[in-house]
Amino acid sequence: MHLVITHPTRMKPGLICIAGIDPDTGRQIRPVIGHCFTRAFLHHNGGPFRIGAEVDLGPTKYVGQAPAIEDHRIDPNNLRYIRRLNPNEFWSLVCKTSCPSLCTLFGPELRHQRDHSCTTTENHGTASLGHLRTAQPATIFFNFLGRPRASLHENQFESKISITDFRLCRSDHQTPRLRLIADITSRLRSVPAILAVGLTRPCQKSPNSPPYHWLQLNNIHLQDDPLGDSLNLASDDTELWTPYREKPEPAPKARAAAG
Repeated sequence: MHLVITHPTRMKPGLICIAGIDPDTGRQIRPVIGHCFTRAFLHHNGGPFRIGAEVDLGPTKYVGQAPAIEDHRIDPNNLRYIRRLNPNEFWSLVCKTSCPSLCTLFGPELRHQRDHSCTTTENHGTASLGHLRTAQPATIFFNFLGRPRASLHENQFESKISITDFRLCRSDHQTPRLRLIADITSRLRSVPAILAVGLTRPCQKSPNSPPYHWLQLNNIHLQDDPLGDSLNLASDDTELWTPYREKPEPAPKARAAAG
């Protein structure tokens, strides 16, 4: 099976998740190996994976389970880099495989939470990967912890989701590349973009909450630079720059003790 990489996703420090499009069928595919890929699999570290790369996965075994219906187990020893699509080829591919609606991509099980996040309940949903083309440009902001998030507007709903595009952080997977994020934020206002979005594996926000699959923005593909070469050239930031941060909601006032 061949795969064109469209979703290289930042996970815990040093770890990534990879997904993309089968060029023969247009289906979203996620290769899995029983544990996370490391950054050693990225092309600039000598591996086969980079945005726009066509990679031969070798023999695959389907292991999908809702909502992660895209999962195919592979042997990493069989991975082979073939070529990189040119910018026009890549942009055409992500456009052809995109949808205008999150519900179209992930099904009616996708729900908005009170904090504007989007989730599906554990093992529910019709997909866990997709390419989204929005009628209204996405915006990037920083939450009160200083982590970049994306705001998406659709059908009068606002979704505020994590951004896991590995190019937007330094190699430690934690420190934001501030100048790069500022540049992308500006370009999103006028440059068409296709957003590679996905659902996480089930996880709990607290021990007492049920596990959910959380919607996140895996990658941003801009029409003026579909392969993201200008993003990859960003150097580590050294200047001081204070990004906009969303103010946390005030904690509810404690009730007066009965007396």
